[in-house]
Amino acid sequence: MLSAILLIAYCGFLIKDAWYAVSGSDSCGYASLAQSIVAGKVVKPAAELNHFGLDPDFTNVFTPLGYNPGPRPGTITPLYPIGLPLHLAIGGLIGGWERGPYLVNPIIAVLSLVLIYLVGMELGLSRSFSITGTILLAAHPTFIYFMLQPMSDGTATFWSLVVIWTSLRARKRDQWSVFAGAAFGVAFLVRPSDVLLLIPVLFCLPLKPRTLLLFCLGGLPVAGVFFAYNAISYGHPLKTGYTTTNHQELLSLSNILVRFNHYIKWLKKLASPLIFYAWLGVVICRRVFWRDRALIISWLGVFLIFYSFYDIYNEWWYTRFLLPGIPAMILGALLTTRELLTLLKQRLSEPILVKVGWIAIIGLIIISLNSSIRHIRRFEMFEVGRHELIYPESCRWADKILPNRSLIVSMQMSSTLKFYTDRLIARYDLVLPEQRQPLKSHVADKGYRWYALLWFWEVEKAQQGLPGKWEKIGTYQDKVSLWQIEPEP
Repeated sequence: MLSAILLIAYCGFLIKDAWYAVSGSDSCGYASLAQSIVAGKVVKPAAELNHFGLDPDFTNVFTPLGYNPGPRPGTITPLYPIGLPLHLAIGGLIGGWERGPYLVNPIIAVLSLVLIYLVGMELGLSRSFSITGTILLAAHPTFIYFMLQPMSDGTATFWSLVVIWTSLRARKRDQWSVFAGAAFGVAFLVRPSDVLLLIPVLFCLPLKPRTLLLFCLGGLPVAGVFFAYNAISYGHPLKTGYTTTNHQELLSLSNILVRFNHYIKWLKKLASPLIFYAWLGVVICRRVFWRDRALIISWLGVFLIFYSFYDIYNEWWYTRFLLPGIPAMILGALLTTRELLTLLKQRLSEPILVKVGWIAIIGLIIISLNSSIRHIRRFEMFEVGRHELIYPESCRWADKILPNRSLIVSMQMSSTLKFYTDRLIARYDLVLPEQRQPLKSHVADKGYRWYALLWFWEVEKAQQGLPGKWEKIGTYQDKVSLWQIEPEP
């Protein structure tokens, strides 16, 4: 009963400070796709083309962040995988679109805490150690930060835990491998890089033909969703939004040392070096079944190695890429701690050993909470959601000020404008020099005026991309500015 109360309180804690707005490319892209799924229109026409009578060669100019040109001329399609948007769509249908999608990750956070407890029990940890694992995950700064946001990282973490738990259960009953296969499929839908979970899964499942066949059968329906979505959105069942934007080119062997050191540094800082090195220590824990040791190391290790090749990395919060594997670090630290206590069993009496065990558990919790509180304060994690409200607020502010016949030049605000208003947009960063004159003529023929909604850091670049006479109309919170533009002849 106490555990249930604490979990509900934790969920309420996250709900209170969750992000109730979408901003920029990622969260806007996920939320927009969720609404498109419900509406049954994943691929959309670029409205500006028809409105201004332009040919499909101008599609890029009217493609907001989070979208790509679609499979048919004159259309746009989401960049992102379908997994998280399906969750957000369910949240929107049940809880309403104002709050429902933003409650998904706080609820998933609580379910993730239950799951790490269950995985700990499957690995042979005691109830007290498994509860400790729940507390350590609940206090991890990356976990907290991304469970507050409508982003895929928290959802990917939840499904990685489901995959590992059901795969471990399959050791006792083959039928669980069907659920493991289905969970793996959903994890892949949420984040394609979760295909890496296949390696730790192989250390969980009994390697029998029947078990492996059931695992594959469990994943088949979800694979059908993946292929159907790709065929509709990108024109080919094996083509994804990431391949259309050549994300694979962001992987390079030359990145590995810098990125690897960056991630190791933040894994140690965010969870404390003690927990990180205790995770590595599971390798020499002889009383832990060898397949469990391989599971614990490979579960985090595959994400750590893969994202060390990835070009994007230079902030602490890019540890979000590793978040699906962070439960393994916590569980590995607990298994190592248990091993050390077992070694002391021969030297200490039972009462003293029990006290030492509780000291170890309390010490890990204190270390974790200390790290969490320090980083929450440093990065103002519970304030960021309120800061992000500037995106919808500034878009609505501009919407009220501007006349109906307005074309709004933007980049960072492009997807937010599309999400919160019905305004027509143009991307200043995608207008080619030879497109400026015909674009200007078609816009003028329809009686439209040019405006821009920009963050302070993109004004100069926007003015270079669309030369002309720029006159500031006003600013919102001294961060977002609204401009009227007379493009040069």
